[in-house]
Amino acid sequence: MKLNKILMCAVAAGAMAFVSDQAQAGVVISGNLYVPISIKGTFSYVASAGKIKQGSFTSKQILSYLGEYYYTFPAGTMLAVGPSQDVYAITKTAVVADLTVGGFFYFSPSDTIDTEMDQISGAYKYNEAGLVTLDFFSDDGSFAYNEYAFELSGFYTYTETGSAPKNGCYNQSSNFSAKNLSGLGYNYDVSGVELPVTGSGSGSGSGKLVW
Repeated sequence: MKLNKILMCAVAAGAMAFVSDQAQAGVVISGNLYVPISIKGTFSYVASAGKIKQGSFTSKQILSYLGEYYYTFPAGTMLAVGPSQDVYAITKTAVVADLTVGGFFYFSPSDTIDTEMDQISGAYKYNEAGLVTLDFFSDDGSFAYNEYAFELSGFYTYTETGSAPKNGCYNQSSNFSAKNLSGLGYNYDVSGVELPVTGSGSGSGSGKLVW
């Protein structure tokens, strides 16, 4: 799976982007590519007078939940997918924390189908489709006991093109789209019971990578 390989071991002079609402450039730290993710979703809950209302969450709030008890995040900290497909908190120059190792955040794509067209020159075009899951836990990974948590999954598509290598490098263009993600979660700001959650994700980027 191309997406897995890139996120696990890419060494880049430029950037591919996986993004969940708006495009951002990738960040290269110590020879590894970290792909910033901007997440936005919606909890539905029962409010007063029997009405169902919605409350949203963002990447900034996710970092705020973790920063309240577990980490000290410097200004400019963002969420990113990096080596081994872990989710990290990073700045533009340094890794602050591996949130997957800490048991807080997981990014899990699965390419159910894929196809690739290669040229003799080394140029290629690759497509895949499957399911992606995003899991966030504000506490210890025990889903039901978190103040804030979600388990979102849904269909995604991924397209990647690469130019013929030149001087040890090649140009890559990538596009990721995951619409209509859904699942369950907890948000104790609005309710103490399990809630339905929806979200979406998309992103694209290009850059020069080491062959």
